[in-house]
Amino acid sequence: MPINSILSTAVSGLNASAQRVSVSAFNVVNANTPDFSPLRVQSTSQGGRQGTPAGVETKVVQGTGSVDLATEAVNQIQASASYTANASLIQTADELVGTLLDLRA
Repeated sequence: MPINSILSTAVSGLNASAQRVSVSAFNVVNANTPDFSPLRVQSTSQGGRQGTPAGVETKVVQGTGSVDLATEAVNQIQASASYTANASLIQTADELVGTLLDLRA
């Protein structure tokens, strides 16, 4: 797997995690708004095959029911863990490229 595909996947993961936190925060802020229905983020895995960038595609959809603060807390923890993992992947890829360049010199 080429390094640019790895980075593309990690960056799309960072963006997906950021969107999950943003939507969850929006839900929490509006939890006491009358007739408010929470939003949800749907994620789908993308490509990684010939000519198709690898990664995650997200879209925000209207949920049903009311805001459950426990669910929103879990969503934020999961998004934070995912963000950290993707950031670590980018750091590792950077170190790998640096090592390869040092070996070439």
